[in-house]
Amino acid sequence: MLLGRNIRKSARDRVVDLFESPPVESELNPFNVYTEVEYRDDTFIPPQDRAFIYVISARILPSNAAKYPVVVIDLAERRWQSEEMGNRKGGIVTLDFECFGRNTGESNDIADFIARFMGTTLPIRDYAAANPSGTILEYAPILEPIDIDAMEVMAESVQFTGAVLAWDRVRMKIMTLQ
Repeated sequence: MLLGRNIRKSARDRVVDLFESPPVESELNPFNVYTEVEYRDDTFIPPQDRAFIYVISARILPSNAAKYPVVVIDLAERRWQSEEMGNRKGGIVTLDFECFGRNTGESNDIADFIARFMGTTLPIRDYAAANPSGTILEYAPILEPIDIDAMEVMAESVQFTGAVLAWDRVRMKIMTLQ
């Protein structure tokens, strides 16, 4: 079972849904959302007639400021422990949403939007070959608090290229019974 991959892809799908169909109370218009395929394609230029964002569920440090804004989703920590009496399944998973923007305001807004509108549960799907859109396995509760941190760019190679302009991290924990 590829639970880590399923959690990361489920989080990506939830963020994509948020940006494509923002809640009314967010007062945002829908975004064009692009994937890792478009992000890695140097010839791809998003249309400028609508807000856009890249949402990626791969371990990438964005190095091309022309490809901002981007959200990179990763599993920061997995702590498997028995959450139910009588079995060894379940645990706490920490998800990181690395929000890169063209300026501090953009990365702050993206991070705040994700933290405020993610909801109280994350549907965890199984992305088997027979059903690539996923079959829901469980609704994992999102545990409070949800943290947002302004990140410092420490990698000198990234600093010198000026690639990372603004970076915020949303960190949340979910409790899974899988």
